[in-house]
Amino acid sequence: MSAKPETRLQVSVIIPTHDRREKLLRLLESIGQSDLDPDQWEVIVVCDNCTDGTPEALKENFSNVRVLQTPQASEGNLSGSAVARHLGAQAAIFPFLCFIDDDNVIAPDMLRTLGDELSRNPTIGALGPLMLRWPDGTGVWSAGMRVNRMHFNHYIKKDHELSRTDDRGLLAPCDFVPNVYCTTKATLTKVPFDYVSFPHNGSELDWALRLRDAGLQVRVTMMTTTWHDIGYRSLTTRIDQPGQVCDQSCARIRIRRRHRRTFGPMIWFWLTWFMPISTYFFLRFLVERRVFILGRAYIKGTIQGLSN
Repeated sequence: MSAKPETRLQVSVIIPTHDRREKLLRLLESIGQSDLDPDQWEVIVVCDNCTDGTPEALKENFSNVRVLQTPQASEGNLSGSAVARHLGAQAAIFPFLCFIDDDNVIAPDMLRTLGDELSRNPTIGALGPLMLRWPDGTGVWSAGMRVNRMHFNHYIKKDHELSRTDDRGLLAPCDFVPNVYCTTKATLTKVPFDYVSFPHNGSELDWALRLRDAGLQVRVTMMTTTWHDIGYRSLTTRIDQPGQVCDQSCARIRIRRRHRRTFGPMIWFWLTWFMPISTYFFLRFLVERRVFILGRAYIKGTIQGLSN
């Protein structure tokens, strides 16, 4: 009796993007260096209301890349990265899905390493690589993240944390993996993104916590890497956009209401965290000189988080 032929790994790479054309093109160049054969992977770029000529640049430089557009958002706001990931996953043709933020450069073996590990271990719902800072040699950015009841995200990057791996280089399960991670269509069917409640902020954390509730693990492997070209040092991103401010304030409440096993009673949030983070936001609004517009968006998001 002949042995059953080994199934060839096939990966759909899904990249949400908004006005980071040059970083996106750099990422696509690194994906093109993958050690998988060309017929083993596809790339889907989902443009979220791009205004910098990204679709045109892709057509000119990467004609093999599939380009999708998110729905047009009102008032120049973004649809959100989770919406973009959902659209990309719906269009993907391969069984393995690798979600990559546009400000990354990946190792040639990353797609193969993540896909092979998921093939071997069906208990893993999401798997990410070791994430270094770009340019190379500037340190570790993250090897997954953990959260506590105060919702202070803890980046796993200390030497003693990174040394705790099994014989295949897997770190202990974490709460979520931001930025770059691989999953399967079957997993995403079982535990889909809630892109309605969390169109952008909180989407990766909410999904990972629901993976855990479904009995699946979220892990990071030290056997491959990505380099993250992180361009900010603040606690928030896109603070100048009312839609993003609204989404951030809403998501912070929704995530705690949904995952009380992780964060504890809401009273902890109101007594210990709400006032400091709100003060931080309004100081940022002062710096932007748009206190009324951004402050109104912040209050709107807070009300939305409480009401649904």
